[in-house]
Amino acid sequence: MKKLIKKWLLSGFLCSLCTGANSESIKVFASLHDGHGFWMAHKGFTEAVNKSIGMDLDWYWGNNDHFAYPKEVIQASKGSKPYDAVLIVNFLKVSRKILPKIEGSKTILFNNVNPIPAEKMGNPREKYKNFVGEVFIDEEEAGEKLALLLIEEALKKGLVDGAGTVNVFAIGGHHADALQQARDRGLKRAIKKMGKKAKLLQVANAKNWSTKEGEFLFSKGLKRFKETNVVWSANDDIAVGVIAAIKKSGKTPGKDILTGGMDWTPDALAAVESGEMVCSLGGLFMHGGWASILAYDYLGKKDFKSDVGVRVKTDIEVLSSENIADYLKKFKTRDWSKVDFKKFSKRHNPKLKKYDFSVKALLENLK
Repeated sequence: MKKLIKKWLLSGFLCSLCTGANSESIKVFASLHDGHGFWMAHKGFTEAVNKSIGMDLDWYWGNNDHFAYPKEVIQASKGSKPYDAVLIVNFLKVSRKILPKIEGSKTILFNNVNPIPAEKMGNPREKYKNFVGEVFIDEEEAGEKLALLLIEEALKKGLVDGAGTVNVFAIGGHHADALQQARDRGLKRAIKKMGKKAKLLQVANAKNWSTKEGEFLFSKGLKRFKETNVVWSANDDIAVGVIAAIKKSGKTPGKDILTGGMDWTPDALAAVESGEMVCSLGGLFMHGGWASILAYDYLGKKDFKSDVGVRVKTDIEVLSSENIADYLKKFKTRDWSKVDFKKFSKRHNPKLKKYDFSVKALLENLK
């Protein structure tokens, strides 16, 4: 009888390991809606990472609702079985409502995509101990880099007015979003840097950062600003809409009017490959996966602070005609199961000395 009980207990233990019943859990809170290009890419990558490292993941679509979003995040830290970790994006200043409410709970919080301003909320682990880290890029630098790449390409192709000036029409995201505000500052910094070689005609705003808005806003903008040579798009979804508007006007994208965006969405990368888009800046959609690894390691007593710090800045990667073929050859299908993400985790890979969240490292760790 004792042998039977031992056997039963052992089988139950093994079963729990197989099903992940004892694994850590994370809930990811997207800011926008199901089907949005950037967030679908973010979701696919984040799911693949968590599956690889063995952390249970749940997903929430925020639908740009900054009233319901904080309540859902706070709820995830409560109850008899709170999540071990939550991953948020600080859109429309939602962190102000969230951080004080989850402080002291058993749930750690990571932020990604849109940095939480330190001057208001403090750096991770300062004012709020449950806020353990964030992964981000320099959004102002990204906005500037995109503008400079587009303007330089227009100058190269001779897309200028009689005075030799590149005329830039810009479409940003939600005007009240800190991420958009930072990208907008970068855009204007680039225009200033180019002097008489570039002129900013107007900045329109797409509240939902969508393809539909991009097409509508540029169709309207082109009627007013027929001299437009370049359209700076705050993300790839908007840029894809701009391409549709250029085609409807009878002009050729990539030839008569140039555009580019950010996020590396499949539609945008196809446009870069075909020459309809100059470039897409990216790496941002991978932040959910990298944050998940850091959260997983932290929960396993492998703190990342001494390695990469609590504010983890990743590089801005550019995909253009120069390197798009190489990238698509490896990742066109977005089959992230080809990457062994355990190698990026210090819990799974004790030999790992320093975290490396670059695209180059991804390529080197293909199975």
